[in-house]
Amino acid sequence: MSIDLNDVILDLGGVDKITASLSLNATDSAINTHLANNVFGSNKPTLSQVKAHITVYQAKVNASQNAAQTQFTPLEFLAKFTQTEQLAVVAATLQSPALKLWYDMMLAASYVDLTDQRTIDGLTALVGAGLITANRKTEILG
Repeated sequence: MSIDLNDVILDLGGVDKITASLSLNATDSAINTHLANNVFGSNKPTLSQVKAHITVYQAKVNASQNAAQTQFTPLEFLAKFTQTEQLAVVAATLQSPALKLWYDMMLAASYVDLTDQRTIDGLTALVGAGLITANRKTEILG
């Protein structure tokens, strides 16, 4: 994400909120809203104040975007497996009630958290059943 500070437009002549034109991707409205509602309110900031605040806010946005994702929908989680691994797991669930239970719980979950012990235990069971390797478990857990 980049912000072209030369594109920041301020109306300092009587507008209560900041109007900013930022060259951002999906976060530009979030930054505009944040600046208008949470920082300056009805005050008329200077251009240097806006630039300073945008720099700090951009760093926070970048940090949150770079944080490792640990929660995935069941479909996103399954996409971490190769098709061969997926088919092997499905086949194994027909023979192992414990694997079937874990697999069904994973599918029914709103999200799969890679830090959740149930996820880790399920992947460990897949390793124990010879369906994935320990290295693949590590790769899947990120």
